[in-house]
Amino acid sequence: MDRLRQLEERLGAFGRFMRRWVERFLEIEGIDRGIVLGAQTFTALFPLLITYSAVVGPDGGGAIVQRLIDRFDLQDNAADSLTSLFSASDGARGQATLIGGLLVIVTALAFARAMQRLYEHAFQMEKLGLRVSGWGLLWLAGLAAWLALQPTLDDLLPVGINALVSLALVGGLWLLTPYLLLARRLSWLALAPCALLTTVAMTIAGVASVVAMPRLITSSAEEFGTIGVAFALIAWLTALGWVLTVSAAGGAVLEDAGGFGAARERLVGRLGRNTA
Repeated sequence: MDRLRQLEERLGAFGRFMRRWVERFLEIEGIDRGIVLGAQTFTALFPLLITYSAVVGPDGGGAIVQRLIDRFDLQDNAADSLTSLFSASDGARGQATLIGGLLVIVTALAFARAMQRLYEHAFQMEKLGLRVSGWGLLWLAGLAAWLALQPTLDDLLPVGINALVSLALVGGLWLLTPYLLLARRLSWLALAPCALLTTVAMTIAGVASVVAMPRLITSSAEEFGTIGVAFALIAWLTALGWVLTVSAAGGAVLEDAGGFGAARERLVGRLGRNTA
C-alpha cells in the first residue's frame, strides 16, 4: 500500500508539473513568441549571410551555404535555390558591406532582445529592455564564437568524440544564454534545468530537422523556386522557436519548484536517513 500511495503521489506531482508547464507556456504566449523568434532569426540570418558573402567573397560566403546544403543533403534545384537565396552580386558588394553591416547589427540586437524577453517572461522577471544591451552583445559574441568553432571541430575530431564535444558545447551555450540575457539575475544552478531541457529538446529537433528538412526544402524549391526555400527556412526556424519557448517555460517551472537545488537537498536527505 505504501508503494501504491507513493506512486499515486508521484503521478499527481507529475500531473501538477505538466499543468503548470502548459499554463506557463500560455502565459508567455508561447505560440506567438515562437513565431516572432523564427521570423527574427530569419531576418538576422539573411542579412548576416548576404553581408558575409559580400565581404569575404564567393568562396567564404559559399562555405556557409554549403554547410546548410550538406546538413540537409540537398541536391540539384534545391541546392541551387538555396545558393541563389544567399548570394550577393559583384556589383552589390560595396553597398552590402556598409548597409548590410549596419543591418546585421540592428537585426542581431533585435534578435537578442527577443530572446531576452522570452526568458524574462518565462522566469517572470522585471523587463530591463535596452539597459542590458551590453549583455545581449556579449551573448551574440559567444553565439558567433560557437558557430565559428563548429567547422573546426568537424575537421579535427573523430565523429564520436566530435558528437560528445559538440553536445557539451551546446549544453554550455544554453546555460550561458539565459544567464547573460537575464543579466546574471539568476544563478547557474537555478538555470541548469532550463539548459538541460533546452539541450535535449534542441538536439531532438536537430535530428528531426535532418530527416524532415530535405523533403520540405526540395518540394518548396520545385514548386516556388528561391522564395520557396525562404518559406521552408522560415517554417523550420519557427519550429525551433517553439522548441525554445516550450523549453524556457518548462525550465522556469522547474526553477520555481527549486530546480536542481531542491533535488540535491532531497538526495542529501535520503542519503542521511540511509546512513543514520
